Amino acid sequence: MLEDDGLARVFTAPVGLCLSEHDFVEPDIVAISTTNDAVTLDAMIDGPADLVVEILSLSTRRVDRGAKRALYEEVGVREYWILDPDDEIVTQLVQDGRRFIEREPTAEPLRSVAFPSLEFDPARMF
Repeated sequence: MLEDDGLARVFTAPVGLCLSEHDFVEPDIVAISTTNDAVTLDAMIDGPADLVVEILSLSTRRVDRGAKRALYEEVGVREYWILDPDDEIVTQLVQDGRRFIEREPTAEPLRSVAFPSLEFDPARMF
């Protein structure tokens, strides 16, 4: 949808996100606005993304909610969604310029702040 509308380039794992000289992560889904200055290469993005989506698993749950959340917040990722298949909810974090503002986890449809035309309905996924 975002790519079809010319709003963003969307990447799915495995894709690298280089956020600093020492910070390299591999999110599940990354969307980069066509107006974002981040450099996008075939298998890597150099710079913060507009939207990062992580799907929790037993092996990634702690890192996705802890270290990755803090890193994404620090480098200025505009929006971060954490999908929890076990609880069937999505946590939406939105950058306010200094930090993430966490919206209440929901099982209801949510609309992206970075891409207002993007709506996600957890009930359809879970």
